Amino acid sequence: MSAENKTPDPIRELLAAVLDAIDLPYDADDYDRRIAARAELAVVVARAALREDPADIAWNVDYLRAQLAAEGVRK
Repeated sequence: MSAENKTPDPIRELLAAVLDAIDLPYDADDYDRRIAARAELAVVVARAALREDPADIAWNVDYLRAQLAAEGVRK
């Protein structure tokens, strides 16, 4: 972690995964359904990260990324 960046790496990874989840192009296939499902996942993961041991944040990040990857398979 650099001196100017005080956000711990696991938190940065979580924020990046949440941003990936909610940053869906408007012209994406089935946008409304997908953005609602992705937002729900992001909320679940963020709540879990706040509630659980900070050491488990990486698991939450991996879970969210896996769900986003699986979305492409289910299309």
